[in-house]
Amino acid sequence: MTKEQWAEVEKRATAPWGYAKLDCDGYIISIRRERYSGLRDCLVVYVGGVWKGEWAKEDCEERRRFFCPKKKYFHTAKARAQMTAHRAKLTKRELEWLKSQFKDSAIFDIDASFTYYLPIWPSWKPLKAHLVRNNKEISIVAEDGEWKTEAGT
Repeated sequence: MTKEQWAEVEKRATAPWGYAKLDCDGYIISIRRERYSGLRDCLVVYVGGVWKGEWAKEDCEERRRFFCPKKKYFHTAKARAQMTAHRAKLTKRELEWLKSQFKDSAIFDIDASFTYYLPIWPSWKPLKAHLVRNNKEISIVAEDGEWKTEAGT
């Protein structure tokens, strides 16, 4: 897609009650601007007109191509800092004993985290970057179902 086409999609998708439709490698996606919480808006991606909870749970093409990955730590930043400071005070023997006791546990791992996926994007820039990175062929789908040509007709 050209810069002008991306600008048009951004304009349509981010407008109040905005809506844009794209064809990404054969998947028809709809991008809608919707109310998220309070006065916050977000962009929601629908694949084939729907989004399914199973896509967020299981590793699949829809999740990899269109869902927003979110990373969360098991421990807060404050707790990670305290754990790091406390570890510095431990002897090597104490550290090895702790490792043996909690070898399969996220409790001992300071940087333990998990990733979850949502069809909700906070803004246009990360959504566009993700689409470009994970899809080879992207084109605009006109509102009446006809394909738009490069000339925009």
